[in-house]
Amino acid sequence: MVECAAAGRLVGRERELAALAGELLRPGSRGALIVGEGGVGKTALANALLPQLEGRLSIFRVHASSALTKIPYGALAPLLPTLADSDADSPLGVMRALLEQLDLDREALDAPPRTLVVVDDAHLLDEPGADLLSQLASSGRIRLLLLARSIHQLPAGLPAQAWDGLLARFRLQPLTPNQVHEVCERVLGGPLLYTSGIELAALSGGNPMFVLALVEEGQRAGGLRNHNGVWLMEHRALPSEGRLGDLLRAQLAGLTPLEREAFELVVLAEPLPLTAAFRMGLHRAVDVLVEAELVTLTEDSPRILRPRYPLHAEVVRRMVPAARSTRLRRGLLAAAPDTATGRQQTLRQVSWALDCGEEVAPLQLLRAARLANNGFQPELAARAAAGIEDPALLVPARVEKARACLLAGGTAQVMELLGDAVEQAADHLTLRNAVIAEATIRLPGEESAARLAELSGRWAAAADRLEPVSRQSETVSARRGARLLGCLARLNAPSASTVELELDALLAEARTAGDSEAVLVAQTILADLYVLSGRPETALQPAREAFLAVQGNGGRFQSYYLFILHRYLAVLLWLDRWDELVEVLEQDGTLALRGQLQLGGTADFCLAVRSARQGDADGSLKRLRVALAGLRRRDPEGLMTLALGFAAIQAAQQEEAEHAAEVAALLAAGPPRGPLQYRLICRGYVAAARALSAGDRDLAGLHAAADEASTVEQTAAEFDLRSMAVRLGDLSNIGTLLKLAEGCEGPQAVQMRRFARAVVDQDIDELLRMVPDDHPPRPFAGIERQCLEEALRLARRSGDRTLSHRIQRRIARGTPSPRTGIATTLTRRERDVAALAAQGFRNAEIAARLFLSVRTVEGHVYRTFEKLGITRREDLREALDRLETGTGAGEGLDS
Repeated sequence: MVECAAAGRLVGRERELAALAGELLRPGSRGALIVGEGGVGKTALANALLPQLEGRLSIFRVHASSALTKIPYGALAPLLPTLADSDADSPLGVMRALLEQLDLDREALDAPPRTLVVVDDAHLLDEPGADLLSQLASSGRIRLLLLARSIHQLPAGLPAQAWDGLLARFRLQPLTPNQVHEVCERVLGGPLLYTSGIELAALSGGNPMFVLALVEEGQRAGGLRNHNGVWLMEHRALPSEGRLGDLLRAQLAGLTPLEREAFELVVLAEPLPLTAAFRMGLHRAVDVLVEAELVTLTEDSPRILRPRYPLHAEVVRRMVPAARSTRLRRGLLAAAPDTATGRQQTLRQVSWALDCGEEVAPLQLLRAARLANNGFQPELAARAAAGIEDPALLVPARVEKARACLLAGGTAQVMELLGDAVEQAADHLTLRNAVIAEATIRLPGEESAARLAELSGRWAAAADRLEPVSRQSETVSARRGARLLGCLARLNAPSASTVELELDALLAEARTAGDSEAVLVAQTILADLYVLSGRPETALQPAREAFLAVQGNGGRFQSYYLFILHRYLAVLLWLDRWDELVEVLEQDGTLALRGQLQLGGTADFCLAVRSARQGDADGSLKRLRVALAGLRRRDPEGLMTLALGFAAIQAAQQEEAEHAAEVAALLAAGPPRGPLQYRLICRGYVAAARALSAGDRDLAGLHAAADEASTVEQTAAEFDLRSMAVRLGDLSNIGTLLKLAEGCEGPQAVQMRRFARAVVDQDIDELLRMVPDDHPPRPFAGIERQCLEEALRLARRSGDRTLSHRIQRRIARGTPSPRTGIATTLTRRERDVAALAAQGFRNAEIAARLFLSVRTVEGHVYRTFEKLGITRREDLREALDRLETGTGAGEGLDS
């Protein structure tokens, strides 16, 4: 694992550290075996463990190596200083010398062993040495701590100790994305953008050695930069020289030339069908690479080879000389010319051909450019589109260049590249891509409604123009798309009811026609409309269905991924569905990863809102600072406006002058962008923040923004603004808020409805019930303080002095300190996963049943084990039973 000097502790290995210490100090213990791939942190874990054992065990440490594997007792040489030359070949003589050095001949044979022998890289031990240690451990003379890459690679004698249970087994898994993020922030000494952490986790595969190397090389090469105190990944160019190259060369050093070329082939052709490798006679080389954990082999058919770490692919492609790369490519094409069948294979083959300077057909280049843009690979898309010289394909090539530019953040050049592509497009796919690119640019602008409506008309006109040369279904679908775009344009106008009726009709029409694309777009716009009108619970199903659909359908609709993802996240935010939100942000898969990198600071903003609603005001403000840095770099939806308003009110409430000044500077930098809802909330929040900072309790600016939201039928924005007024202690519009809350959905609406009704009814008991005795008020989460203050006002007015004093004492408790220790409740998703695991289902089976990735299931299992204090699946059922009945340490299950 990782040893961060600044932190002074390991990250993510607390449970293993405690369990190992307990096992090695347990009476009757024979020791433990730690297994894990190279670089996962076995040695670092041992380094953290051994100081805890000093004074209680006599510790001796040896290091095996490949250079000593063929030398009998070579690794044990440091423990044999008294071994006579004449006894070097005598197992009995070696044992006597070792017993003398370990001082074992003075220990009673029936006493518990107090000597611990630690062996690094135990899989490289020579067989005589391994046999000797095995005998001593079996006889109870010593305890062993073995660090190895695999139990199967241990020399004879030692595996049996593990399989028979004499040695407790511990397998170190790669770091989770959150743990990678924590490691990076500790090493960098400052906050890291969430999506940058996700990228580093994906590149490293969670291997801490690679994480540290990536951070080091990223800083050196300029890809990892500090912007106003926040670290961001600006590009992922990984040089083949430096530490990354050295690490990879060390891993490849033991390969034969044929095995190395086989590895390079897997990297260059990724993904490589196993049948293609076999046709090239690489059967044995593939076995070696899989055994060495340099490549992975899928279980499902067709079986595919990939590099174990994305990092390997990034670096090796820069290390392989052009001539050898060309030779490998031609050899693959000669042996298996039909390898480029899927999207990923097509992209890799085109990229590889361009790297080799070979000619690629214009239509293949266009297909690659479209696939690359859909898969969020703008560099490859731009490169493929730039190679198209066929006059008939220049317009679609220009559209793909514009899309690539948009993904790369160069929004200023997009409209110039698009030009009149909508009017010149000769096919519906080019037309649709041009419209989506232009709509993406227009959507966050202040005049978005008019411009999107105009674009909708141009799309319809282009569909009419193409009708003579198109299939009827294409023309009808294009016209349907133009109408949907028109509905999107009208979302911010005071005509929501008519838009909803039209969207319902379009959705039904699309379903009848089997138009999957129109269905997911209509569902997404409907979800957007439901949220704007204060109905996030109604929005959840269409938003979720659209999100699942955009990831399926053979990847046909990936160009809508970000549009749908942003709206799905908005629904989850309104509903406080934090588990589901985090699952979306931590999704595995190439599309999910590359899509997340386009989010800028969106993920950090979502997490900042979560922290605020959970009462962690400091954590929320810190995360907001990161979000603002990310949104300055990339903000496709105009979220910066909402984030600035949220940051302004948070800074004012916490009297954070420095952060307030940063927010003010960003607000002054230009006119607000984004949807009308964002602009209204920002205006109200900023007005309230200025009043608070000036010591003025007049929230006229906040109320004015709420009144405007009411006028333009922005129900959610109005509800949010009037709720903020209540949180700030202004109950002047409590009747209006009650009426609003009765028509809105979600936990915030339920809370405000309950509070407003209690205030209107002057119900002291209900106000107090909203803040349990064991739940001190939190000023930035919910309305606990307002409940108590209003109850106090009513109690004083009624003359009940005893009640007034009791309420005053509860208010005086203030905000509770953050909880320490491990939570003992399980979330809904953790409970679902744990229940299936307790029934004996494997992680892959659980993933399939719950529609999750295997990595997500592994994370849930890990957190469940941590919360329940267990280390084996066999203990799950009993632990869950204890939790349900309340007889264990746990507090129960979250509903």
